[in-house]
Order: sequence, then C-alpha cells, then structure tokens
Amino acid sequence: MNFEIEEKYAYLWDGSDLGWALVRAPVLGGYCPNHKRTNAFLLIEDEKENAAVCERMLRHGCEILDESQFKESGDYGETAPPSTPT
Repeated sequence: MNFEIEEKYAYLWDGSDLGWALVRAPVLGGYCPNHKRTNAFLLIEDEKENAAVCERMLRHGCEILDESQFKESGDYGETAPPSTPT
C-alpha cells in the first residue's frame, strides 16, 4: 500500500499542486486534506489510507489548520464564500 499511496497522493505534499493543508477532523480520526485556495476537501473513505496519507503530509511539513483557523481564515481563493439565503 505504501507505493500506491506515494503514486496516487504525492501531489498533496510534493509541491506539484500547491495549497494543500491538513484540517483537524477528529470525526475522521485525525485530519482531512484541504486545498486552501479552492476550499476543497479530499475525502479518503478508507480510514487506514487516510491516516497514511495524512501522516505523509505531516512528515513533509504540510500546514495544519484546526477548525477555528479554517473558519476564521476566510481564504476562499478564487471561489466566493458560501452565500446565505435571504
């Protein structure tokens, strides 16, 4: 599985696709990858695979956001913040 993870997810930590960070997600067992510019989350359904990917991201020094930092940052990049119905 290590080779598969390296091949499939390396873009999360190797610099080829900038902007990936980890958001603390206790419900998912630790972290969830998040692209800060697009506000997209990468949901990896297999818990062991998610843990392995997040561990590699941590080892490569990816930024960690906790829930409060994520909500306060307002870093929506090129997308607009979610609208609220009026």
